[in-house]
Amino acid sequence: MAARILITTDYLHPGDTVDQLLRDHGLEPVYSPSRGPRSPKERSSLFNSISGAILASEPVTADMLTGAASLKVIARSGVGYDSIDVQAAAAGGIRVCNAPGTNHHSVAELTIGLIIMAARRLAEVTTAVRQATGPAKPAMNSADPPWASSATDPVDAPPHNWDRRRHERPGQHRPPRP
Repeated sequence: MAARILITTDYLHPGDTVDQLLRDHGLEPVYSPSRGPRSPKERSSLFNSISGAILASEPVTADMLTGAASLKVIARSGVGYDSIDVQAAAAGGIRVCNAPGTNHHSVAELTIGLIIMAARRLAEVTTAVRQATGPAKPAMNSADPPWASSATDPVDAPPHNWDRRRHERPGQHRPPRP
């Protein structure tokens, strides 16, 4: 019988490269994605007949490891062990490891998103819109370019590549700039 590897992450799926790699090495992936807190019964039987586990940030407690006689390794797909009872794992002869750097793309994406959010003051604007207390802007003619309001905020300025000639009102023509 092939050694069974429990996978609780939501981004590893049957048929992907990790699945194929495990199967090529004679291992049997068992998928049980974490979709919130597990019931006590599910927690106590999660590691039954499992040799290894690839986990995200799902908590692993000492009571979950008591019936895990065949479990040899828990691999966290990220950094840190704060969600795993490392002392209980060590007492049961279970090795715990992580994969630092595997989430660096996600961290970079989140950082860029937070920079944009701060630069555009999205938290303030969202709160103001939800409370309907935001600053009232004068209604603009639909043919006016986006910066035609009286606002002087650089956030409302036209983009650097805005071509005013393509956004003139019908019937208006301006000679090209020298």
